[in-house]
Amino acid sequence: MTVEQDAPETVVRLRTPRHSWIQLLVVGVLSLVFAALYRSVIPVSLGWSGALGRFWLGLGLVAIAGAFWLRTRGVDLTPESAVIRGISRRTVPWQEIQGVVRTQRAGTWVIHLLPESGKPRMLPVAMSRFGFGASTHMLQFHQVGQWWLAHRTVDWRPAGPPS
Repeated sequence: MTVEQDAPETVVRLRTPRHSWIQLLVVGVLSLVFAALYRSVIPVSLGWSGALGRFWLGLGLVAIAGAFWLRTRGVDLTPESAVIRGISRRTVPWQEIQGVVRTQRAGTWVIHLLPESGKPRMLPVAMSRFGFGASTHMLQFHQVGQWWLAHRTVDWRPAGPPS
């Protein structure tokens, strides 16, 4: 692979995998179908149809909203920083990052950036749950690691031990 020195850097966008938000979208659509069925098929005289219909309607709307929100989560890798898009948007400059690591908790592998401040920042990208999604997770882990190595400053030094 060759890289031209004067070529403009691009922004790499890592997003939540398609299968993750589509599963939530399917749950939402099915919940709306159940809500419509409860509204039209089950007679109101049974008493529970109104409450269950509202439950399925609420579950469907929350799931669909969650799927669209999950679709926007991710990380933008720019030449200057990693922009983390989760609940809030955080920008972490490459020169402040001390490492890119994978950690496992309850069978789920996640990617963390280790800034100088010491508080790891979890990246909202592909997670590997019990082995599912492992190839996408490893690909994104290596992409983030390579971007960090390529874009940290020349005078970068590891942080000293905490005093």
